[in-house]
Amino acid sequence: MNWIALLIAGIFEIGWPLGLKLSQQPGNSNLKIGAIGTFAVGILYFGDSASMMRLLAASLIVIGIVGLKFASLKETYQLCFEQEQ
Repeated sequence: MNWIALLIAGIFEIGWPLGLKLSQQPGNSNLKIGAIGTFAVGILYFGDSASMMRLLAASLIVIGIVGLKFASLKETYQLCFEQEQ
């Protein structure tokens, strides 16, 4: 059973950077979203600490991701608007 888990982990270890490479988006937030997912799984399934400081830090990551996405949308909108004139 341990060998099967090791094999699956190896496949995921290869697939993760491949997925990042295929997305080819500069400033990609996949790593940050993955970190939040890992954080949530750790709390929900493995009993990791859900202290106020850890929750605050994770919240700041999410706020940062949303802020960066809104900033890039605004820049994209401005570029499109300037090209029409």
